[in-house]
Amino acid sequence: MKFHQLPIGATFRFFTRGLLLTKTSDKTYASADSTVRNQAASPDAEVIEDSLEPVEVTFDSYGEVNEVEFYKNAVRLDGVFTAEQLEAVLATLKKRGR
Repeated sequence: MKFHQLPIGATFRFFTRGLLLTKTSDKTYASADSTVRNQAASPDAEVIEDSLEPVEVTFDSYGEVNEVEFYKNAVRLDGVFTAEQLEAVLATLKKRGR
């Protein structure tokens, strides 16, 4: 979808895990947390309308697209984790530390 196709007040992102933004006029946008204010956007800029439903993943305790790498006494996380997924990572890290 193009920026110019969004109605004023619509929420969108420029990329899947990007900051949630709101179209404030035909040419500008802002973020809800006020870190971005009245930034200009090209009318032909590709945007992702914020109507996508999150996908529930039940078979992978860390999340389907998240990456977890365990080291001796540490862990490297890459992705977006829920509280339950972080608890699963912590439980595994504690078991490995014994």
